Amino acid sequence: MVPLLPYKIVNTYSHDPNNFTQGLTWHKGYLYESTGLYGESRLFQRNFRDNQLLREAILDSSLFGEGIAIYQNQLYQLTWKEGIILVYDLPTLTWSHQLYWEREGWGICQNGEHLILSDGTNQLYFLDPHTQTVDKILKVKYYDQPIFQLNDLEYIDNKIYANVLNKDQIITINPDNGQVLETIDISNLRQIARSYDSQAGVCNGICYYPIRGTLLITGKNWPILFEGGATPPPSPPPM
Repeated sequence: MVPLLPYKIVNTYSHDPNNFTQGLTWHKGYLYESTGLYGESRLFQRNFRDNQLLREAILDSSLFGEGIAIYQNQLYQLTWKEGIILVYDLPTLTWSHQLYWEREGWGICQNGEHLILSDGTNQLYFLDPHTQTVDKILKVKYYDQPIFQLNDLEYIDNKIYANVLNKDQIITINPDNGQVLETIDISNLRQIARSYDSQAGVCNGICYYPIRGTLLITGKNWPILFEGGATPPPSPPPM
């Protein structure tokens, strides 16, 4: 049975409830966020310490923004059904170029060698951003049961963290064989977000905060950004 781990909150921060969050990442003191919806998709750069908005990129109304990842001083932003990955230079968020992607774009992270993308199925794609070739396709499963709707992604300590759409869960995945290792229960986070704003939607936005080794989590139209981590169950008493 996959260990079910609760998420322990250690801090909370304000978050714009107008943001239809699709992707989140932290890099060198800045928090980057991608939002979706046609005509409303944007990319933000904020100072994490004081939440000050520093830069903003507005997507064309024909594009629906999705997950983001930073790799080799460039930020990659997926689009949902448009077959385009937007690439920006950091830290200025200056548009650099775009890549073409034949599948839907949902979540993205990187392992230092590849961009790892999800498309709503149970598959993750390891894309070489230089050659634009898929070097590996990983099928995510719990034993033999495929796990679908893998959304926002993050790569931490040789595990892939994946937000599962429409479920208050984040799973961790073995990047070698696709097996689910753990499930993090985040149902309390959406309950808290909805206690502040009844319009708060599903969780979608996870990233690693390396300063404290914690996990930052928010969601679509959430008024709160949570900081915390999964807590393992207590060890049984010695026999």
